[in-house]
Amino acid sequence: SEIRRRQRTARAKTECELCVLSKESLEAMLVEFPEMQTIFAKVANMKISDLETAAAQRRSLSVADFTCVDWNKYAAVIRESLRGDKDRAVAEPEDDAPAAADGDDAPRPA
Repeated sequence: SEIRRRQRTARAKTECELCVLSKESLEAMLVEFPEMQTIFAKVANMKISDLETAAAQRRSLSVADFTCVDWNKYAAVIRESLRGDKDRAVAEPEDDAPAAADGDDAPRPA
């Protein structure tokens, strides 16, 4: 894939580390961690909703309003999504786990 020079300048308010993730790496990560796709979709939908609300209120919007995501603002949603995934994992046993017969709680040989 072609690497292009960015056309915008960003300045951090505090010290930070800037990382770049290629499209291919992101796609591979989403295959390995599909719950991240759900989180990204929720954050994107919230961002769209925020922009629609601002437009309906006729607030002036900057380029940053469209291009930047304040991850701290959406952190609670991300944490809740991750917590929900953990709760479902506990509530829903793995498909390859042996099923116990009714009333049969005896340990199974490995």
